[in-house]
Amino acid sequence: MADDNPGVFSFRRRRVVLFALMVCLLIVFMVRYNYGRYIPLSGDEVGVGVLQSVGKWSLYKTTLPCNEKTDIAAIKQFITYSDEKSAIDVIATMRSDRLHPPLYFIILHFVIKYFGTTVAVLRTLSIIFSIFSVITIFYLGKVLFNESVGLVSAFFMALSPYCLEYSVMVRLYPLAMWLSVLSTLLVVTLVKRKAFHFRSVLLYVYIFTCVAGLYTYYSFAVLIASQFVFVMLSEKRDLRTVINVILTYSVIVLLLIPWLIPMLQGVNAVQTQDYYFKGSYTIVVLLQYFFTILFIPFRDQLSSINPVIAAAGMIFLSLFIMIIFLLGVYKSASSRIVISFLFSVFLYFFIFIASDTLMHTKVMVFDRQHYFAVPVLLLLLASGVVYITRKMFLKRMILLFFTILFLTGFIYRYLHQSVFDGPYYFHQLTQQLNLHSLNTKDDENLILFNAKDKRYLLPFAHNSTRNFDLMIIPDGITGTILERIDKNEKYKNIFLVNIDVPEDKRKRMNMQSISVNKVSLYLHDEGYTESAKPYVFQYVETLTINKYFRH
Repeated sequence: MADDNPGVFSFRRRRVVLFALMVCLLIVFMVRYNYGRYIPLSGDEVGVGVLQSVGKWSLYKTTLPCNEKTDIAAIKQFITYSDEKSAIDVIATMRSDRLHPPLYFIILHFVIKYFGTTVAVLRTLSIIFSIFSVITIFYLGKVLFNESVGLVSAFFMALSPYCLEYSVMVRLYPLAMWLSVLSTLLVVTLVKRKAFHFRSVLLYVYIFTCVAGLYTYYSFAVLIASQFVFVMLSEKRDLRTVINVILTYSVIVLLLIPWLIPMLQGVNAVQTQDYYFKGSYTIVVLLQYFFTILFIPFRDQLSSINPVIAAAGMIFLSLFIMIIFLLGVYKSASSRIVISFLFSVFLYFFIFIASDTLMHTKVMVFDRQHYFAVPVLLLLLASGVVYITRKMFLKRMILLFFTILFLTGFIYRYLHQSVFDGPYYFHQLTQQLNLHSLNTKDDENLILFNAKDKRYLLPFAHNSTRNFDLMIIPDGITGTILERIDKNEKYKNIFLVNIDVPEDKRKRMNMQSISVNKVSLYLHDEGYTESAKPYVFQYVETLTINKYFRH
């Protein structure tokens, strides 16, 4: 596509564009860093991200004792780097886990080795990947459309509430987002330069990026399939070029073979097990879902204020955005390459929906699956804003509308920080334990946990600055378990922590509550008295804390 349309911007000098982009990136980094550094690590961020990156996932799963006294410091050792565990152990850990490929965890392994496991350090790695995504979407928009589309795309990604939230996750998704956008930029560049031959260095970079994507997240295969179709449709090719294209994607597939068995096992595990991220959907639900994560993360809050006005507003916004999106994209599609790209995007969604339905994985409405869908939708929306009309006033008004919409969602998400993946209460648990043990030494406090899934203790251990004694009691309680506590021990406080979850999740996790009555009967005989009221927190899950203190 020709770059003769000045679009929203009238910049004539490259340095002005680069300066605007650099200012945007600086603001993005500072805001995301400030947003993420105060969010405590969640269960999956520690129990998947950190635990597997230090190579101790299997060790933690098999050696952390139940019904035996330990302490918080001993649990922290499982999420602390040690020279005994190398990157090879990380790969072995990922083979055992099966759900994820190893690349992100290997990168995180070396970050932890050299920089530690503070929240700020771990989230900064993800923020860096998210900054790379903003830079890459700018160049993708520029190469595929023009510089104005690139700038608007980067601007939308910088303000996207979805991109803000997932840019700070200590998980693989920010890396997957960057690799998905980068591979798309590379394949478009290869097509425009007619460089699909093995003398091209860029082709090897593309192959490396695709393989890195596959070793980051399994669903990256859907994107590669759609890119193959894009390459084949983008122009007429002679036999030699077709063979080169087929060989390129054959090499990508062959380089995945070492991880093929764990990948198939991981897909089977998602198919057969009841994971929390699985859910059903229709196309209408899917469209509503994308509308919410892209524009209105606060839709439920609006509905609670006035359901009728909120519903009418949602319908109006949806129709307006859809019109801008479709008309703009239609007007931007004036070259074979762009048309092929648009078709490949449509194909990407079709393959994703079809495979999700046929394979019964039910992950389409799991927002972390859309590490590529969100950036590419923002890119196409940006092209719509730039190309929908030649009248500069209307362009600016439409851009202002989307800026306000994105900025509203961005501010809402910034002010309503959320803990990822659960559990959702360990920060409050830590505060309560500290509050009700102010005048005691650490070794004068004991915590009894009903954590069947032992990795749910890890965010609590990571967040805790104290070293209480701790006992994991996953199957209820009997008097003989508490009898193992020496009668002469100097505990002044004993905290009974019962985690509860919805019924379906409770069955899957095989959770049982520790009997408060049995604990009370035993402890009262030992001179302990229960506090008047337990401390109860209710979010997605429920946490009840009973405090027993010695007379």
